[in-house]
Amino acid sequence: MCLLSEEAVIKKKGMHLLNMTKKHGIRQKFVEVLREKYSKDLTFSIGGQISVDVFPKGWDKTYCLKYLEEDGFDEIHFFGDKTSVGGNDHEIFEDPRTIGHTVTSPEDTVKQCKELLGL
Repeated sequence: MCLLSEEAVIKKKGMHLLNMTKKHGIRQKFVEVLREKYSKDLTFSIGGQISVDVFPKGWDKTYCLKYLEEDGFDEIHFFGDKTSVGGNDHEIFEDPRTIGHTVTSPEDTVKQCKELLGL
């Protein structure tokens, strides 16, 4: 779900609202309220720049790991930007089946991959 429309973010007023949302932790507070009321069946996390991710329990990004395990990979590396508690990358970043990497941009992801691969 989105607190601001993507169209609004593009406009100057939307950027102001986006900055206010970040400054005052509005999305985090919103997620906390949703968790208090609906955490029995649903998981909530902060995703992207303007959204809140909502999905059934167990359907976070770790869901894919069971399929990768079946294929017998020795290591699974995960790269994400929202890896702290409450972020939509946190569960898979912290999962013991993965080696988590926090990134800040697509360029940082490429840089870290090159370093990891010795390129």
